[in-house]
Amino acid sequence: VGTAPVECYEGEDLHWRITVEDPNVTNCNGWTIVGAVKETAADPDPPLMGAGGAEAITCTPVPDEPKFDVTGYADIDPGSYVFGAKRTDVGNRAQVYHAVMTVLDSVNHD
Repeated sequence: VGTAPVECYEGEDLHWRITVEDPNVTNCNGWTIVGAVKETAADPDPPLMGAGGAEAITCTPVPDEPKFDVTGYADIDPGSYVFGAKRTDVGNRAQVYHAVMTVLDSVNHD
């Protein structure tokens, strides 16, 4: 499971490429991966970003590589959160990433 912290600025489009750190994984072809951002890992509320959240996160496998791309829009307040990504295809359900996500305050350009 990958655990390297990730960060972005408030109101920023996310474009992360994450490498699966399992030496037995040679590619993510055919994987279904869902991502979520929550205030804490145990938070029972719906995620701030991800399935059921106010903002979407998409996790897309990179063909023929042990990597997946994460895209979304960080329309959440600055602070420290938890980002997680899970493989959800039947027979292979597993956590593939779990890390601290820091959203930094940005200069208002409105």
